[in-house]
Amino acid sequence: MSNSGYNEFFNYMPQLVQEDGSSDEDEGLITVVLKMPLLTDESEERVQQKLKAVEGVSSVHIDVTRHKVTVKGTAEPATVLAKARKVMPQTELW
Repeated sequence: MSNSGYNEFFNYMPQLVQEDGSSDEDEGLITVVLKMPLLTDESEERVQQKLKAVEGVSSVHIDVTRHKVTVKGTAEPATVLAKARKVMPQTELW
C-alpha cells in the first residue's frame, strides 16, 4: 500500500478565496466584514466616505440588503471597527 496519496493530501494548502471569488493572499490585504444596519442612502454614503478615509483602506463594498460592509486593505480591523462605530454605533463584526 502506497502512502503517496496520503502525503499529497496533507501537504495541499488551499488558497483562501473570498465570496466574490477574489484572493487576498498574494496581495497581503486584510478583509474586515462588518454588520451595519444601514437605513438610508445617506447613511450608506456616509459610511463609504468615513471608511475610505481610514489609512490603509483600499476598498469598501456595501451590501445594503444583507447589512454587510466588506472593507479591504492594510488597516487594522480594530481601527476599521472603531471608525465604523463612530458612524453607526450598532456596528459589529460579521
